[in-house]
Amino acid sequence: MQLILTRSEHGLFWRSYVLSAQIDADRTDQAIIFRHRLDRRCIYLSPQAISLAARADAAHQQVRKLSIWKDAGARARRDLAAAILELRAATAFTVTIGQLLTGLRLRCADLDETIAAERALIEALDALRLNVDNARAFETRREQMFEPDRANEPTMAHPATWARQHR
Repeated sequence: MQLILTRSEHGLFWRSYVLSAQIDADRTDQAIIFRHRLDRRCIYLSPQAISLAARADAAHQQVRKLSIWKDAGARARRDLAAAILELRAATAFTVTIGQLLTGLRLRCADLDETIAAERALIEALDALRLNVDNARAFETRREQMFEPDRANEPTMAHPATWARQHR
């Protein structure tokens, strides 16, 4: 399993930085990823999503302070504005492992955010590789329960002396 990652820069007046990323995994790794629902894991959440969620929470708190009877119009307007912020936060930029399996193209105007996203993608691949290896070990690992006596006699040795063999 490997991460195919390319960088590019576009624009003359307004620069934008582009990352193209895709995980190249064989069929068995993909089957393990989907079987254990690793494809749904969010590996990167845009900082704008966090700030939008915080602004939406603050707007909801302001709406709760208004009177239901005296400030009905203002309450309705602010409640609508808070709902729009909540919707924008819910649809803000996130990256999941499933998106990386199909291929993803990130475009951002901020270089620091682009580099942070690239670091998050590389760290996520390391974590995914570890999870897939561990999941494969759970699926294929067998433990030998019985071992013949060391003296090649037809009896079994005491269980405390059995050697544990992991494959």
